Amino acid sequence: MRRHTARRQALKALYEAEQSGESPERIIERMAAAGGMESFAAHLVKGVSRHKDRLDSIIAERSVGWEPARMPVVDLNVQRIGAFELLFSDAPQAVVIDEAVELAKEFSTDDAARFVNGLLSSIARDREALRRSLGIEAEDEGGVSAEVRADLFGDEFDSELCPPAYGRRSLAEVGRWILAAVGLGDWDDDIYELPSPPSVRRLVVFVIDGLGAIQLRRWSDAFETIWNLPGTFATSTFPSTSATGLTSICTGALPGDHGVVGYRVIERERSFNVIRYEFDEDPADARFSASGIPTSRRSPPLPSPKRYQPCPTIFETAERAKLGAYVVTKEEFEGSGFSSLLLRGARWMGYSRSAQAPSLVRALLSDPKRKLVYVYWDGLDKEGHRTGAGSEEWFAAAAKADSLCAGFLEALRPGDGLLVTSDHGMLTTPETARLTLDSEVSRLARLVTGEPRVRYLHARPGCETELFEAALERHGSAGWVFDRNGACAAGLFGESPSKEALERAGDVIVAMRNDAVLVDPDWPKPPPLGNHGSLTDEEMFVPFRVAAVA
Repeated sequence: MRRHTARRQALKALYEAEQSGESPERIIERMAAAGGMESFAAHLVKGVSRHKDRLDSIIAERSVGWEPARMPVVDLNVQRIGAFELLFSDAPQAVVIDEAVELAKEFSTDDAARFVNGLLSSIARDREALRRSLGIEAEDEGGVSAEVRADLFGDEFDSELCPPAYGRRSLAEVGRWILAAVGLGDWDDDIYELPSPPSVRRLVVFVIDGLGAIQLRRWSDAFETIWNLPGTFATSTFPSTSATGLTSICTGALPGDHGVVGYRVIERERSFNVIRYEFDEDPADARFSASGIPTSRRSPPLPSPKRYQPCPTIFETAERAKLGAYVVTKEEFEGSGFSSLLLRGARWMGYSRSAQAPSLVRALLSDPKRKLVYVYWDGLDKEGHRTGAGSEEWFAAAAKADSLCAGFLEALRPGDGLLVTSDHGMLTTPETARLTLDSEVSRLARLVTGEPRVRYLHARPGCETELFEAALERHGSAGWVFDRNGACAAGLFGESPSKEALERAGDVIVAMRNDAVLVDPDWPKPPPLGNHGSLTDEEMFVPFRVAAVA
């Protein structure tokens, strides 16, 4: 495994630096030239070296009768690596400790491994208190450290770009984790980098639309209950939008497989809104409407939800296994086309007010039968779009999300578990960051879909290359521009996306950098204040918090 190899490399480099007196930087250069060194290993070596005094102080406080200076060099550096990962990143605690124990077994003794396990477990228990008392901050905003970023994405990507961590810790893996937690799927800790699923009889999955991991850390005081749950982060899908992310959670499938690759996509040569599950009105429709002719007479028939999204949902899997599967959300969502894409197979428990959700969950958990309960709440996302993340109104929605979580926690009984996660994060777009789609790009595109943070451009026949070059020239400084081959090479939709998925996403993709949006001048609605959909940390990293009652 890449992560384990990187830790072994880091341990060897730190040991050599200690024994030879050579600088860690020089050793990294030499090891890289001699046959390659994982970027994650280099980050570990640099981080441990930079914070060695603080790490040794923490280790000394928790090593009764043992001073770091008297410890074997290998044992000490195993502890330093583990302590550094625990304190300076949001890497899963269990993974960090297990990896350190394995290193101790491999390079030292079983006694050393037991000592490492006890010491790092002690640090993990006091992780947040130690961070606060020592003024330690994760090295990237939001707790996504440089080490974790390097391990997830390596050096092949633009440092500002945050691609989905498919196959490791994306929302597709969240869906697989859910099934594994209720005994309906396998889980391999050597492949997946989310915490091992607990074995529970009843699992509540609380999806808070629009809550990013960075927003959770930045405003942790507003999410006291959620923040204090143990956990880590996952990555959203591309695009980082509800239609795609929620479908991956609810199927455990990649966007290129389930085919829901955006909020607005092309379908039968029309702009199709997947959430509303209807075709957008085009200018010709507007003229007919003004003349009194019903637009619906001109719209093509809607696609069948099961044909549009063919992957089985986690609820269908649960029902086939005789495990009750329930959805707790707004009454108005029941029976919609979009609900049929991702929630089919579930039994509905609708509410008219979100405050009713905890009592509905409590009633479901009062029955001892095995079940999966999926709770979806869109209040934070709505307020983020309307007033921006961090506004007074957004904080009021944050308090409501945290209160709902507290209610679900109170409903748990022995054998129950709770997962809190999200589909994407959110960023606020100032007026100065609102850019307009270039007229030459518009001329070469027969249709523009997507949303303000990620535009799908559908080329006029024979204009695919010309459209890509124009988009790259006009918008390449403000966004990442991909043609279809580039999107596949970057793995935006997964390893082998279907033909249907690629066609829906268009010929050219423009994903905006920083906080910019790309306004389609032919689209009548202005972009909202809060947006998401692109490939920045604020949009892509989502929380993954777990509670289980023994």
